Amino acid sequence: MRVCVCSGLCACEKLRVFASCSQDGTVRIWDEENRLVRTLELHAEPECVEFGGERGELLVGIRGDLYRIPCSYALPRHSRLQ
Repeated sequence: MRVCVCSGLCACEKLRVFASCSQDGTVRIWDEENRLVRTLELHAEPECVEFGGERGELLVGIRGDLYRIPCSYALPRHSRLQ
C-alpha cells in the first residue's frame, strides 16, 4: 500500500467541498459526504491549497509560486457556483 503525505487541506463552505493536496502531485476534491469528486494530477508537488474568489477558484502553491485553477476545470458542473 502506498502512503502519500497530505501537504494541504481546505474547505469551501459555499460549495460544500474540500480540497487536499499531497506529495504525490495531486489535488483531490471531496464532497461533504467524503466522496472523491475529482483528482487533478499535477506535474509538480503542491505545497498548499486554498479556495479563493467569489466562484471558488482553487489556488495552489508550488515551489513558491501561486497558481489559480478555474472552478470550471477543478469542479464538476453540479458543484460550481452560478
